[in-house]
Amino acid sequence: MKISDLLRLSTDNLRRRKGRTALTVIGVVVGTFSIIVMISLGIASNAQNEAMLQSWGDLTQITINNYQWGAASGDVPVLDDKMLEQLRSYEHVVAVTPMYQDNNLNAQIYAGKNDRYEAYAWNMYGVDMDALQAMDYQLISGSFVADDLNLGKKKIPVLIGEHFAYEFQDTRKSPNSGKRQRYWGETDALGNPVEPFFDIQKEKLTLRLTAYDSNGNEKNRGLSAGGGWRIPTGRCQAVFLTNSGIAMRVTDVQMLSKAYQKLSGNKQNSGGSYMITSSGQQLKQKDNGYENVYVKVDDVDNVSDVEQQIKDLGYETYSMTQIREEMQASVAKSQMILGGTAAVALLVAALNIANTMMMSILRAPPRKSV
Repeated sequence: MKISDLLRLSTDNLRRRKGRTALTVIGVVVGTFSIIVMISLGIASNAQNEAMLQSWGDLTQITINNYQWGAASGDVPVLDDKMLEQLRSYEHVVAVTPMYQDNNLNAQIYAGKNDRYEAYAWNMYGVDMDALQAMDYQLISGSFVADDLNLGKKKIPVLIGEHFAYEFQDTRKSPNSGKRQRYWGETDALGNPVEPFFDIQKEKLTLRLTAYDSNGNEKNRGLSAGGGWRIPTGRCQAVFLTNSGIAMRVTDVQMLSKAYQKLSGNKQNSGGSYMITSSGQQLKQKDNGYENVYVKVDDVDNVSDVEQQIKDLGYETYSMTQIREEMQASVAKSQMILGGTAAVALLVAALNIANTMMMSILRAPPRKSV
């Protein structure tokens, strides 16, 4: 029998049983599309999770938390500048920066005529300015601060967060007045955004250190000279943990720490953290270098390998990759369940095809002899 005879016979049988043929075709189409839909849902879920994680933070960034209280165990190497250079030499590492903060530093920033506006410098960090560009921090205005930039005596170049201007209070208003401070996201009666008290890019900012002597009298560094540290600023969309903070070079924060030590007369607690136990004992932080360091990796697929290398050194780390892997595992399980269901539907369709073909062959009428 020729192939053409087989094709003609098959076509005739399919036409003779149109209902069975149509149901079989529908089954095949439904099974095939079910598999396609299930796979597409899994891909869409992964894409949605990636977008959500991106909104939470940088997927290619690793945070090293180096908190060591009490006695030194010696198991963890010092997270100092030498160690940062070692981390920078790792494959796939793009940039490394510490986030240095002196928690004992009492500093205020003033603006306006006669220092009318005041803000507390709670979120003031020392960072590696050269690393900020590699970490994709975007400038709204101004420029990044070079390591060798020197603006003269008592001038500190900084980057401020996008909404730092809302940290200022109007000292001429009563502390109980609702007009003493303006907040980002606040709107007026017409629904228009409420602007800060002043344009922070045009206003001169002055940073002052405040300490108290044994009698409780206030001492200010530079206040008698009518000055302090002038702060030429650039404006950044976000400064690490907050978009209302201040970033400056690590050396500038260390300089301010020394100045505060001299002003307060207390050299024991500056430059680090400490905590008070229930018995009143003060525990100093182990001299183990920087408390927080950020590591930027070139690709999200390389984050796990770099993070494991850092963990092998003894440091605690955190990255969005940990959450990402958990989400991907959850989506993979869902895909397996949905894909299995679709595979069953396709299997049923295949059985229908076999049944249709078998019935067509068995019930085929005999051909007339010529």
